[in-house]
Amino acid sequence: MFYDNGYLYCFYSDDRRGPNGSKEGALPGPDQTLVYQRSKDGVNWEDPVDVYSSSNYADRPGMPVITKMGNGVFNGCTSIVNVNIPNEITEIGDRVFKDCSSLSEINIPKDVIMIGKETFSGCSSLSMITIPSRVKTIGRDIFYRFTNLKNVYCRAAILPQHHKDTFVFFEHIGYTIYVPRELVNVYKNADDWELYADKIVGYDFE
Repeated sequence: MFYDNGYLYCFYSDDRRGPNGSKEGALPGPDQTLVYQRSKDGVNWEDPVDVYSSSNYADRPGMPVITKMGNGVFNGCTSIVNVNIPNEITEIGDRVFKDCSSLSEINIPKDVIMIGKETFSGCSSLSMITIPSRVKTIGRDIFYRFTNLKNVYCRAAILPQHHKDTFVFFEHIGYTIYVPRELVNVYKNADDWELYADKIVGYDFE
């Protein structure tokens, strides 16, 4: 998946088709096909376009497992409301959801280790976000212009590295940072985290 010239492109292996639609519910065409679709808003997608196709099963175009969301892939997609990031993702690039002003709910998988800079900048409809336990790095300004944020749940047992400005731009909002209860004092006294000590509260994560 990548973004280019105003379009978001998504490539995938499509084996729904068969000769003359021979499979149940299949579409006419070669059995093994690598296709892409493109969209301007991440919601409405154009028809699939074949990149590679073959009727020989042995030629099946395997797709690599994608583990990183590229920089800016959903930047400015104002129609996105809910996002469930695939479990295979371990890194979220810079500005991935920047200015997705309608985004109100997002699920970040537990194996994510890095969240890039400005990732949620301008997501004015998000009121809550959970930072998974394995996150090691949080980019600067990820909550810039995050005007509706109320609760940040940080499950990390090892404190993520982050820029001192990660939370500063919405410090006037009455938000709370929830961390593992046994690590409250560790968070409050850690470099850069101590800037938000009055916002940090212990929480019993399941």
